[in-house]
Amino acid sequence: MNLNEVATVMLELGDSRKFIVARLTDADWHEKIVFRAQRRVLAHLGLVLDLQDEVEKHQVKVWCIGGGHMLSSVEAKTISITGHSQDYRREPDRAATVAMLKEAYPGFTISSD
Repeated sequence: MNLNEVATVMLELGDSRKFIVARLTDADWHEKIVFRAQRRVLAHLGLVLDLQDEVEKHQVKVWCIGGGHMLSSVEAKTISITGHSQDYRREPDRAATVAMLKEAYPGFTISSD
């Protein structure tokens, strides 16, 4: 699996849910940063495990570098990311996370704390 085949952003719009930001590393040490918030989970670890299941058979390692909470509205075309994960803390570059979301959802207003 080429890291370019892994979606940079995967999320489910509507309501509130947790999100993670992770660094993927392949066997040749190429890296890619991804955002995941595609289902409701009790803990951020659930999203990390989903991502590991998605890529592990292709020898891609997952390193969660942070997370938080996302509130989105399809009707208002808004996505807001706030807070941090108690297990993984806040990702090191929230502005880069916002930029990923803006690229994936160009018609939406993206905000963060």
